[in-house]
Amino acid sequence: MLFIITFFLIFGWKINFILDISAIAATVLAVQYFYIYKPFAFLKKNTPTLALSLLVLYSIIIVLLTGITDLTPILRSGRALIMLIACFALFNLYKKQYKQPIQKICFHIYSSIIIHAVIMISMYSYAPLRLFIYSITNAADYANPNSPFLEGFRICGLTYGLSQTSLLQIFGLMLTPFLLNNVKEISKKIFIFISFPLILISSILGGRSGLFIYILLLPLYIILKLSISKFSKKNIFSFFKTISICLITFSIIYALAYNYLPTKFISSNLYKCQEIIRTFKLKSQALELLIPMYFLPNDLNTALFGKGNYGRTNAFYILSDVGWIRSIYAIGFIGLAFMVYPFIWGICSAFKQRNHLGEIAIAAIIIFISSILLNCKELALLTRNQWTIQAILLCILSANNCKESSEI
Repeated sequence: MLFIITFFLIFGWKINFILDISAIAATVLAVQYFYIYKPFAFLKKNTPTLALSLLVLYSIIIVLLTGITDLTPILRSGRALIMLIACFALFNLYKKQYKQPIQKICFHIYSSIIIHAVIMISMYSYAPLRLFIYSITNAADYANPNSPFLEGFRICGLTYGLSQTSLLQIFGLMLTPFLLNNVKEISKKIFIFISFPLILISSILGGRSGLFIYILLLPLYIILKLSISKFSKKNIFSFFKTISICLITFSIIYALAYNYLPTKFISSNLYKCQEIIRTFKLKSQALELLIPMYFLPNDLNTALFGKGNYGRTNAFYILSDVGWIRSIYAIGFIGLAFMVYPFIWGICSAFKQRNHLGEIAIAAIIIFISSILLNCKELALLTRNQWTIQAILLCILSANNCKESSEI
Protein backbone atom coordinates (compact mmCIF):
# COMPACT_ATOMS: atom_id res chain seq x y z
CA MET A 1 0.00 0.00 0.00
CA LEU A 2 2.77 2.46 0.91
CA PHE A 3 4.48 1.75 -2.41
CA ILE A 4 1.29 2.64 -4.31
CA ILE A 5 0.96 5.89 -2.34
CA THR A 6 4.62 6.74 -3.04
CA PHE A 7 4.20 6.05 -6.76
CA PHE A 8 1.14 8.28 -7.11
CA LEU A 9 2.68 11.06 -5.01
CA ILE A 10 5.54 11.16 -7.52
CA PHE A 11 3.77 10.32 -10.78
CA GLY A 12 0.10 11.12 -10.15
CA TRP A 13 -1.28 12.91 -13.21
CA LYS A 14 -3.87 15.62 -13.76
CA ILE A 15 -7.44 14.36 -14.14
CA ASN A 16 -8.56 17.79 -15.34
CA PHE A 17 -7.60 21.43 -14.75
CA ILE A 18 -8.71 21.22 -11.11
CA LEU A 19 -8.30 17.58 -10.00
CA ASP A 20 -4.82 16.07 -9.69
CA ILE A 21 -4.11 12.56 -8.35
CA SER A 22 -0.80 13.57 -6.77
CA ALA A 23 -2.27 16.66 -5.12
CA ILE A 24 -5.29 14.75 -3.81
CA ALA A 25 -3.08 12.07 -2.25
CA ALA A 26 -0.81 14.74 -0.74
CA THR A 27 -3.75 16.67 0.73
CA VAL A 28 -5.17 13.54 2.39
CA LEU A 29 -1.79 12.72 3.93
CA ALA A 30 -1.27 16.32 5.09
CA VAL A 31 -4.69 16.43 6.76
CA GLN A 32 -3.95 13.09 8.44
CA TYR A 33 -0.63 14.47 9.68
CA PHE A 34 -2.14 17.59 11.23
CA TYR A 35 -4.93 15.53 12.76
CA ILE A 36 -2.31 13.59 14.74
CA TYR A 37 0.40 16.21 15.37
CA LYS A 38 0.48 19.85 16.44
CA PRO A 39 0.99 22.12 13.39
CA PHE A 40 2.79 24.98 15.15
CA ALA A 41 5.17 22.70 17.02
CA PHE A 42 5.95 21.10 13.67
CA LEU A 43 6.82 24.46 12.08
CA LYS A 44 9.23 25.29 14.91
CA LYS A 45 11.12 22.03 14.38
CA ASN A 46 11.40 22.19 10.59
CA THR A 47 12.80 25.34 8.96
CA PRO A 48 12.25 24.20 5.31
CA THR A 49 8.53 23.92 6.10
CA LEU A 50 8.60 27.33 7.76
CA ALA A 51 10.34 28.80 4.68
CA LEU A 52 7.67 27.36 2.37
CA SER A 53 4.91 28.65 4.67
CA LEU A 54 6.42 32.12 4.43
CA LEU A 55 6.69 31.70 0.64
CA VAL A 56 2.97 30.90 0.43
CA LEU A 57 2.09 33.95 2.54
CA TYR A 58 4.49 36.15 0.56
CA SER A 59 3.11 34.89 -2.78
CA ILE A 60 -0.47 35.64 -1.71
CA ILE A 61 0.48 39.21 -0.75
CA ILE A 62 2.43 39.88 -3.98
CA VAL A 63 -0.28 38.42 -6.23
CA LEU A 64 -2.96 40.51 -4.51
CA LEU A 65 -0.91 43.72 -4.61
CA THR A 66 -0.06 43.30 -8.31
CA GLY A 67 -3.61 42.79 -9.52
CA ILE A 68 -4.04 38.99 -9.52
CA THR A 69 -2.72 38.45 -13.06
CA ASP A 70 -1.35 34.97 -12.31
CA LEU A 71 -2.23 32.49 -9.55
CA THR A 72 0.81 30.32 -10.30
CA PRO A 73 3.01 31.76 -7.49
CA ILE A 74 0.34 30.85 -4.91
CA LEU A 75 -0.51 27.45 -6.40
CA ARG A 76 3.14 26.47 -6.89
CA SER A 77 4.24 27.34 -3.37
CA GLY A 78 1.04 25.99 -1.80
CA ARG A 79 1.37 22.66 -3.56
CA ALA A 80 5.04 22.38 -2.51
CA LEU A 81 4.15 23.05 1.14
CA ILE A 82 1.33 20.49 1.15
CA MET A 83 3.60 17.92 -0.51
CA LEU A 84 6.34 18.43 2.07
CA ILE A 85 3.88 17.95 4.94
CA ALA A 86 2.45 14.90 3.15
CA CYS A 87 5.92 13.40 2.84
CA PHE A 88 6.46 13.80 6.59
CA ALA A 89 3.22 11.86 7.09
CA LEU A 90 4.34 9.25 4.57
CA PHE A 91 7.77 8.81 6.17
CA ASN A 92 6.16 8.39 9.59
CA LEU A 93 4.04 5.57 8.13
CA TYR A 94 7.21 3.93 6.80
CA LYS A 95 8.84 4.26 10.22
CA LYS A 96 5.88 2.54 11.86
CA GLN A 97 5.73 -0.31 9.35
CA TYR A 98 9.40 -1.05 8.60
CA LYS A 99 12.53 -1.54 10.71
CA GLN A 100 14.64 0.17 8.01
CA PRO A 101 12.33 2.93 6.72
CA ILE A 102 15.02 4.87 4.83
CA GLN A 103 16.12 1.84 2.82
CA LYS A 104 12.50 0.84 2.17
CA ILE A 105 11.21 4.23 1.03
CA CYS A 106 14.25 4.76 -1.22
CA PHE A 107 13.71 1.32 -2.77
CA HIS A 108 10.08 2.25 -3.41
CA ILE A 109 11.15 5.53 -5.03
CA TYR A 110 13.59 3.59 -7.21
CA SER A 111 10.93 1.01 -8.13
CA SER A 112 8.50 3.81 -9.03
CA ILE A 113 11.09 5.34 -11.33
CA ILE A 114 11.72 1.93 -12.94
CA ILE A 115 8.00 1.45 -13.60
CA HIS A 116 7.88 4.90 -15.13
CA ALA A 117 10.94 4.04 -17.23
CA VAL A 118 9.15 0.98 -18.60
CA ILE A 119 6.08 3.12 -19.37
CA MET A 120 8.22 5.69 -21.19
CA ILE A 121 10.09 3.09 -23.24
CA SER A 122 6.81 1.35 -24.13
CA MET A 123 5.28 4.67 -25.21
CA TYR A 124 8.35 5.37 -27.34
CA SER A 125 8.18 1.97 -29.03
CA TYR A 126 4.41 1.77 -29.53
CA ALA A 127 2.65 4.92 -30.78
CA PRO A 128 -0.96 3.85 -29.92
CA LEU A 129 0.04 3.39 -26.27
CA ARG A 130 1.72 6.82 -26.28
CA LEU A 131 -1.41 8.49 -27.65
CA PHE A 132 -3.63 6.59 -25.21
CA ILE A 133 -1.62 7.66 -22.14
CA TYR A 134 -1.42 11.26 -23.35
CA SER A 135 -5.19 11.24 -23.78
CA ILE A 136 -5.52 10.24 -20.11
CA THR A 137 -2.95 12.70 -18.72
CA ASN A 138 -3.78 15.52 -21.19
CA ALA A 139 -0.02 16.02 -21.59
CA ALA A 140 -0.43 17.96 -24.85
CA ASP A 141 -2.13 20.77 -22.89
CA TYR A 142 0.86 21.25 -20.56
CA ALA A 143 4.06 19.87 -22.13
CA ASN A 144 6.20 21.91 -24.51
CA PRO A 145 4.54 21.25 -27.91
CA ASN A 146 7.79 20.99 -29.88
CA SER A 147 8.08 18.67 -32.86
CA PRO A 148 10.16 15.96 -31.08
CA PHE A 149 7.39 15.66 -28.48
CA LEU A 150 4.58 15.64 -31.02
CA GLU A 151 6.37 13.08 -33.22
CA GLY A 152 7.22 10.79 -30.32
CA PHE A 153 11.00 11.31 -30.32
CA ARG A 154 10.83 12.72 -26.79
CA ILE A 155 8.59 11.16 -24.13
CA CYS A 156 7.30 12.64 -20.88
CA GLY A 157 5.49 9.52 -19.65
CA LEU A 158 3.01 10.33 -16.89
CA THR A 159 4.63 13.74 -16.28
CA TYR A 160 4.38 17.06 -18.09
CA GLY A 161 8.03 17.91 -18.66
CA LEU A 162 10.78 16.80 -21.00
CA SER A 163 14.08 18.00 -19.53
CA GLN A 164 12.37 17.83 -16.13
CA THR A 165 11.49 14.18 -16.72
CA SER A 166 14.97 13.45 -18.04
CA LEU A 167 16.44 14.61 -14.71
CA LEU A 168 13.68 12.98 -12.65
CA GLN A 169 14.58 9.57 -14.09
CA ILE A 170 18.26 10.17 -13.31
CA PHE A 171 17.30 10.52 -9.62
CA GLY A 172 16.91 6.73 -9.68
CA LEU A 173 20.47 6.38 -10.91
CA MET A 174 21.65 8.65 -8.09
CA LEU A 175 19.96 6.37 -5.53
CA THR A 176 21.43 3.17 -7.01
CA PRO A 177 24.77 3.08 -5.07
CA PHE A 178 22.95 3.50 -1.75
CA LEU A 179 20.48 0.74 -2.55
CA LEU A 180 23.07 -1.73 -3.85
CA ASN A 181 25.06 -1.32 -0.63
CA ASN A 182 22.11 -1.39 1.76
CA VAL A 183 19.48 -3.72 0.33
CA LYS A 184 20.05 -7.15 1.87
CA GLU A 185 17.83 -9.37 -0.28
CA ILE A 186 19.75 -10.89 -3.21
CA SER A 187 16.64 -10.77 -5.40
CA LYS A 188 16.36 -7.00 -4.92
CA LYS A 189 20.06 -6.51 -5.64
CA ILE A 190 19.66 -8.45 -8.89
CA PHE A 191 16.55 -6.39 -9.73
CA ILE A 192 18.45 -3.11 -9.19
CA PHE A 193 21.48 -4.26 -11.17
CA ILE A 194 19.41 -5.50 -14.10
CA SER A 195 16.93 -2.63 -14.18
CA PHE A 196 19.00 0.52 -13.73
CA PRO A 197 20.07 0.67 -17.42
CA LEU A 198 16.36 1.29 -18.14
CA ILE A 199 16.66 4.52 -16.14
CA LEU A 200 19.37 5.83 -18.43
CA ILE A 201 17.41 4.92 -21.56
CA SER A 202 14.24 6.60 -20.23
CA SER A 203 16.24 9.69 -19.25
CA ILE A 204 17.55 10.01 -22.81
CA LEU A 205 13.98 9.67 -24.11
CA GLY A 206 13.03 12.72 -22.02
CA GLY A 207 15.96 14.81 -23.21
CA ARG A 208 19.65 15.39 -22.66
CA SER A 209 19.52 17.47 -19.48
CA GLY A 210 19.44 14.54 -17.06
CA LEU A 211 22.51 12.84 -18.52
CA PHE A 212 24.36 16.15 -18.85
CA ILE A 213 23.78 17.06 -15.18
CA TYR A 214 24.65 13.52 -14.05
CA ILE A 215 28.00 13.66 -15.88
CA LEU A 216 28.61 17.19 -14.61
CA LEU A 217 28.04 16.15 -10.98
CA LEU A 218 29.86 12.81 -11.18
CA PRO A 219 33.20 14.31 -10.00
CA LEU A 220 31.40 15.83 -6.99
CA TYR A 221 29.89 12.44 -6.18
CA ILE A 222 33.33 10.82 -6.30
CA ILE A 223 34.80 13.52 -4.02
CA LEU A 224 31.97 13.14 -1.50
CA LYS A 225 32.24 9.36 -1.66
CA LEU A 226 35.96 9.50 -0.94
CA SER A 227 35.34 11.91 1.94
CA ILE A 228 33.34 9.27 3.84
CA SER A 229 35.43 6.25 2.83
CA LYS A 230 38.60 5.05 4.44
CA PHE A 231 41.45 4.56 2.00
CA SER A 232 42.00 0.82 1.73
CA LYS A 233 42.58 -1.78 -0.96
CA LYS A 234 38.98 -2.90 -0.56
CA ASN A 235 37.58 0.58 -1.18
CA ILE A 236 39.90 1.23 -4.12
CA PHE A 237 38.82 -2.09 -5.64
CA SER A 238 35.17 -1.18 -5.01
CA PHE A 239 35.66 2.18 -6.75
CA PHE A 240 37.16 0.63 -9.88
CA LYS A 241 34.48 -2.06 -9.81
CA THR A 242 31.84 0.68 -9.91
CA ILE A 243 33.55 2.35 -12.87
CA SER A 244 33.71 -1.00 -14.68
CA ILE A 245 30.01 -1.62 -14.03
CA CYS A 246 29.19 1.81 -15.49
CA LEU A 247 31.18 1.09 -18.66
CA ILE A 248 29.59 -2.34 -19.04
CA THR A 249 26.16 -0.77 -18.50
CA PHE A 250 26.67 1.75 -21.30
CA SER A 251 27.69 -1.12 -23.59
CA ILE A 252 24.58 -3.11 -22.60
CA ILE A 253 22.34 -0.09 -23.19
CA TYR A 254 23.78 0.42 -26.66
CA ALA A 255 23.33 -3.29 -27.46
CA LEU A 256 19.73 -3.32 -26.19
CA ALA A 257 18.92 -0.11 -28.05
CA TYR A 258 20.45 -1.43 -31.26
CA ASN A 259 18.60 -4.76 -31.15
CA TYR A 260 15.26 -4.01 -29.49
CA LEU A 261 14.38 -0.31 -29.62
CA PRO A 262 13.18 1.48 -32.75
CA THR A 263 16.04 2.55 -35.03
CA LYS A 264 15.18 6.20 -34.34
CA PHE A 265 16.63 5.81 -30.81
CA ILE A 266 20.17 5.49 -32.16
CA SER A 267 19.74 7.70 -35.22
CA SER A 268 18.00 10.49 -33.29
CA ASN A 269 18.07 10.25 -29.48
CA LEU A 270 21.58 8.86 -29.00
CA TYR A 271 22.92 10.91 -31.89
CA LYS A 272 21.62 14.13 -30.32
CA CYS A 273 23.42 13.25 -27.08
CA GLN A 274 26.49 14.59 -28.85
CA GLU A 275 25.07 17.97 -27.89
CA ILE A 276 26.23 17.17 -24.34
CA ILE A 277 29.86 17.11 -25.51
CA ARG A 278 29.38 20.39 -27.37
CA THR A 279 27.83 21.92 -24.24
CA PHE A 280 30.91 21.02 -22.18
CA LYS A 281 32.93 22.75 -24.90
CA LEU A 282 30.57 25.78 -24.63
CA LYS A 283 29.68 25.43 -28.31
CA SER A 284 26.17 23.97 -28.23
CA GLN A 285 23.07 25.40 -29.87
CA ALA A 286 21.23 25.14 -26.55
CA LEU A 287 23.73 27.54 -24.92
CA GLU A 288 23.39 29.98 -27.80
CA LEU A 289 19.63 30.05 -27.28
CA LEU A 290 19.93 30.23 -23.48
CA ILE A 291 22.40 33.10 -23.03
CA PRO A 292 20.03 35.86 -24.33
CA MET A 293 17.43 34.66 -21.81
CA TYR A 294 19.50 35.96 -18.90
CA PHE A 295 18.41 39.47 -17.96
CA LEU A 296 17.14 41.20 -14.83
CA PRO A 297 14.21 43.58 -14.29
CA ASN A 298 14.94 47.24 -14.98
CA ASP A 299 13.23 48.52 -11.82
CA LEU A 300 14.32 47.76 -8.27
CA ASN A 301 10.78 47.04 -7.00
CA THR A 302 10.28 44.17 -9.46
CA ALA A 303 13.76 42.80 -8.72
CA LEU A 304 13.15 42.79 -4.97
CA PHE A 305 9.44 41.91 -4.73
CA GLY A 306 8.40 40.56 -8.16
CA LYS A 307 5.36 41.18 -10.36
CA GLY A 308 3.31 38.25 -9.05
CA ASN A 309 3.44 36.64 -12.50
CA TYR A 310 5.67 33.86 -13.89
CA GLY A 311 5.52 35.36 -17.36
CA ARG A 312 3.26 32.91 -19.15
CA THR A 313 -0.04 34.82 -19.24
CA ASN A 314 -1.72 37.29 -21.58
CA ALA A 315 -1.17 40.00 -18.97
CA PHE A 316 2.59 39.46 -18.88
CA TYR A 317 4.92 37.33 -21.00
CA ILE A 318 8.63 37.11 -20.44
CA LEU A 319 11.02 36.02 -23.21
CA SER A 320 12.98 33.67 -20.98
CA ASP A 321 12.69 30.03 -19.95
CA VAL A 322 15.36 30.34 -17.24
CA GLY A 323 13.95 29.39 -13.84
CA TRP A 324 15.94 32.00 -11.93
CA ILE A 325 14.82 34.83 -14.21
CA ARG A 326 11.15 33.83 -14.25
CA SER A 327 11.17 33.44 -10.46
CA ILE A 328 12.74 36.88 -9.95
CA TYR A 329 10.06 38.47 -12.14
CA ALA A 330 7.34 36.53 -10.30
CA ILE A 331 8.35 36.76 -6.63
CA GLY A 332 11.55 38.84 -6.62
CA PHE A 333 14.76 38.09 -4.80
CA ILE A 334 12.88 38.02 -1.49
CA GLY A 335 10.50 35.29 -2.59
CA LEU A 336 13.34 33.48 -4.36
CA ALA A 337 15.23 33.29 -1.05
CA PHE A 338 12.27 31.48 0.55
CA MET A 339 12.05 29.13 -2.47
CA VAL A 340 15.75 28.21 -2.48
CA TYR A 341 16.07 27.80 1.29
CA PRO A 342 14.79 24.16 1.47
CA PHE A 343 17.35 23.15 -1.16
CA ILE A 344 20.23 24.91 0.60
CA TRP A 345 19.13 23.47 3.93
CA GLY A 346 18.96 20.01 2.39
CA ILE A 347 22.46 20.30 0.91
CA CYS A 348 24.00 21.62 4.15
CA SER A 349 22.18 19.12 6.36
CA ALA A 350 23.12 16.18 4.13
CA PHE A 351 26.76 17.33 4.05
CA LYS A 352 26.87 17.49 7.85
CA GLN A 353 25.29 14.05 8.16
CA ARG A 354 27.24 12.34 5.36
CA ASN A 355 29.44 10.33 7.74
CA HIS A 356 26.38 9.01 9.58
CA LEU A 357 23.92 8.55 6.70
CA GLY A 358 26.55 7.64 4.11
CA GLU A 359 25.51 7.30 0.48
CA ILE A 360 21.92 8.47 0.94
CA ALA A 361 23.30 11.81 2.16
CA ILE A 362 25.54 12.00 -0.92
CA ALA A 363 22.57 11.15 -3.16
CA ALA A 364 20.53 13.90 -1.47
CA ILE A 365 23.26 16.49 -2.07
CA ILE A 366 23.52 15.55 -5.75
CA ILE A 367 19.73 15.50 -6.22
CA PHE A 368 19.23 18.94 -4.64
CA ILE A 369 22.10 20.48 -6.63
CA SER A 370 20.84 18.92 -9.87
CA SER A 371 17.54 20.82 -9.67
CA ILE A 372 19.39 24.04 -8.85
CA LEU A 373 21.45 23.51 -12.02
CA LEU A 374 18.42 22.69 -14.17
CA ASN A 375 16.84 25.89 -12.90
CA CYS A 376 19.53 27.65 -14.94
CA LYS A 377 17.74 26.30 -18.04
CA GLU A 378 14.07 26.24 -17.01
CA LEU A 379 11.80 26.46 -13.98
CA ALA A 380 12.92 23.43 -11.94
CA LEU A 381 12.58 24.33 -8.25
CA LEU A 382 9.50 22.98 -6.46
CA THR A 383 8.45 21.15 -9.64
CA ARG A 384 5.70 18.62 -8.98
CA ASN A 385 7.49 15.31 -9.72
CA GLN A 386 11.04 16.17 -8.66
CA TRP A 387 9.93 17.98 -5.53
CA THR A 388 8.12 14.91 -4.16
CA ILE A 389 11.37 12.93 -4.09
CA GLN A 390 13.28 15.91 -2.69
CA ALA A 391 10.62 16.41 0.00
CA ILE A 392 11.04 12.77 1.07
CA LEU A 393 14.80 13.30 1.29
CA LEU A 394 14.21 16.40 3.45
CA CYS A 395 12.09 14.24 5.76
CA ILE A 396 14.90 11.69 6.05
CA LEU A 397 17.42 14.41 6.86
CA SER A 398 15.06 16.05 9.35
CA ALA A 399 14.38 12.73 11.09
CA ASN A 400 18.09 12.12 11.52
CA ASN A 401 18.57 15.72 12.67
CA CYS A 402 15.91 15.45 15.38
CA LYS A 403 16.56 12.07 16.99
CA GLU A 404 15.63 13.46 20.36
CA SER A 405 12.05 13.89 19.14
CA SER A 406 9.89 10.80 19.24
CA GLU A 407 8.07 11.89 16.07
CA ILE A 408 8.78 14.52 13.42
